Amino acid sequence: MMIRALLVDDEIAAIDWMLDLLRSHPLIQVVGTATDFEQAEKWIAESPIDVVFLDIELRRHNGLDLLEQLDQHQVVLVTAHEEYALRGFDLGVVDYLLKPVSSQRLAVTIERLRKSLIAAAVPLKSSSGTALSLFPVESILLIPPEKILWIESENNYSRIHVEEGPSVLLRRTLGEWENVLFEPQFSRIGRSLMINLPRMRSMTSQPENEWKLEFYETLKTLNIGSTIARRLRKFLSHPRPPA
Repeated sequence: MMIRALLVDDEIAAIDWMLDLLRSHPLIQVVGTATDFEQAEKWIAESPIDVVFLDIELRRHNGLDLLEQLDQHQVVLVTAHEEYALRGFDLGVVDYLLKPVSSQRLAVTIERLRKSLIAAAVPLKSSSGTALSLFPVESILLIPPEKILWIESENNYSRIHVEEGPSVLLRRTLGEWENVLFEPQFSRIGRSLMINLPRMRSMTSQPENEWKLEFYETLKTLNIGSTIARRLRKFLSHPRPPA
């Protein structure tokens, strides 16, 4: 795998430092550099790029504003301002490097990038009796779709809850799952939740306007709010026909 990178920093010395560090990583091919917001936008629009190493303060702009245009890219923030870390991770960045970047810390980031890109690139196939190939971190999990109870969105990621064992976090959106897991078995209930309806056994009222979903052949449960519960009841009373 060759990872195509764009370096965005308004300091030439900082770009040169990153270029020198990245030379020791054959997985990374630096396809371009940008010293301001406009140059970065041009590179992103016109060139195939996998990852953007992005500085926060770009002269007249904040680098975080550029993140809104990078939903199809991996992003690593590279900055001297650690106070932006939490917001960056909330926006789905892969990693956060503090200047001056060390070769040891960069190696950790490159490995995270490699795993994240593998997970995002693997095509998922699903049909009756066909297992899904999931690449969460270092292993391959083969999971039959009927073993999945529900999937919930976490920013640019999704968390898959299965009938046994821990949940699995992948860099995939619910929209991507909709193209893989077919209705009427799997149904998206709102923006952030997809449920395997045949596995659902009951829905019972809980305190504070919550509802608990129970599933067949597992002790796992899911608590949902009243708004999602109303949507789910409406969906169950008017199911969509098979495609």
